[in-house]
Amino acid sequence: MDLNGTVDSEKMIDRVLVDRMRVALEIAHHGKATYLYAVPVHEKQNDATVWYGRVYLFEIKHKGTTRNVYTWFQEAAEGPKRFCVVFKEGAIDTPASAVRFAIGLEK
Repeated sequence: MDLNGTVDSEKMIDRVLVDRMRVALEIAHHGKATYLYAVPVHEKQNDATVWYGRVYLFEIKHKGTTRNVYTWFQEAAEGPKRFCVVFKEGAIDTPASAVRFAIGLEK
């Protein structure tokens, strides 16, 4: 809510998505997930957009280890949106590289 008492619906939607992602990560990875930040990613191939959206970085703590993961929801050809998770490691060190990795797996 801003100073005028209006609600920023985009921020509310983002908070809901972050919470859904956090819960899903904690269930799947049996640890504590902490939201760090989100950035827009725009991937193009031959000047055509192949993916556009926000990628969220979380830290997962489990049994004394800490790992970072990039997450996002992706439209599926059929059915509900898919929840994508790519661990930050090696050459996958940016949100854009995580998306490129995921796109490569789907080809």
